[in-house]
Amino acid sequence: MANGIGIEGTADGQVLKWNGTIGIWELAVDETGGASIPDGTADGDILKWDETGTQSWAIGIDETGSDPSGWIDNGDRVILENGSDSVGIGITYPIEKLHIIGRQKIEYNGARLLLRSPTFNNNEGVGLTFENNDDALFLGDDAQLIKFRFMSEWTNDRDYDAELRIYGSSVSSWGNYLSLTHDGGDATISTDAGNIILDPDNMVWVEGNMHIQGNLTWSYDTNSVSVSAAAFYRNCESIGCSLADDEASHLYNEAYKVPHIWENMYAPIQIPDVTSVIEIKVVYEDQSTYCCPVIMRLYRNNMDGTVSQMGIVTDVSALVGIDTSSTTTINYGTIDNSHYSYYLQADYVNDHSIYGVIVTYIHVDPNKGKE
Repeated sequence: MANGIGIEGTADGQVLKWNGTIGIWELAVDETGGASIPDGTADGDILKWDETGTQSWAIGIDETGSDPSGWIDNGDRVILENGSDSVGIGITYPIEKLHIIGRQKIEYNGARLLLRSPTFNNNEGVGLTFENNDDALFLGDDAQLIKFRFMSEWTNDRDYDAELRIYGSSVSSWGNYLSLTHDGGDATISTDAGNIILDPDNMVWVEGNMHIQGNLTWSYDTNSVSVSAAAFYRNCESIGCSLADDEASHLYNEAYKVPHIWENMYAPIQIPDVTSVIEIKVVYEDQSTYCCPVIMRLYRNNMDGTVSQMGIVTDVSALVGIDTSSTTTINYGTIDNSHYSYYLQADYVNDHSIYGVIVTYIHVDPNKGKE
């Protein structure tokens, strides 16, 4: 009825009574336990049917069926009739339409969280926002391998590609991003600004072929190969040329005691292929009593009876004691072990002790790893 209460009893003597819930009334067998009509909350409030059952009634704002709480339950859905209302779960004063304190769980086969913009491609975007923590997590339950998929649609028949963009800091720009995408034929990693830097702890391993279109530059750690005194052999034309004290720790020529008697000594050296020599260094002890300096040469054997000098180190120190001399002036610096061999030559070994030679090189071909 429009301006009153209408409810049909089921037995003689029944009364309308409060069922213990504020604003809810029901039929009673008799007046036992009955209660008075509750006070309204505003002028014009009435007792109304709340549409949940033939004997369930609640205080209403007016005869239109409104509920003082703002909720409407029509049996198959519950709605807030005031568009400015908010719902709080675990919080008294929600600051969003739905404000929940605690974890949430959606359980359903094929469960989805759907975020939709009412306006197609609205420039506000749709998305998830993480606040107040620098760890934003996408987690599984660690019960199996988890595949995080980014797709235009959950189907095996897709019309559009998906693109993942990771953005860096910027000023007044929507740029500065790394893009990962697949166009159905090829996968692409690209950036709209700067370089793509791979910084592994060990190495980048590529299984298969690699094509680089454009110039390739790289930096590579320097490496060295050392040759000890024991590796040198004698080419003596007189007696007295020997390894000092038979210890093979340094080169020393007793022949210097005879004026103008000096001999050369030689040692093979194996430098990794497709590398470039950048320095030759000699470690020696100067015990000078005669004229001549230490001279160390690096040669390339051309395999045709000729040799090419790649570099020469001369003792320029007047220091008496252990010292080093080196050169970075190198000819024919790129090593080609398929056509040449290489060796060291120590000239005029006399009143110096040569302890060893260190040849430093870098790689000149990225297709060659460290040897």
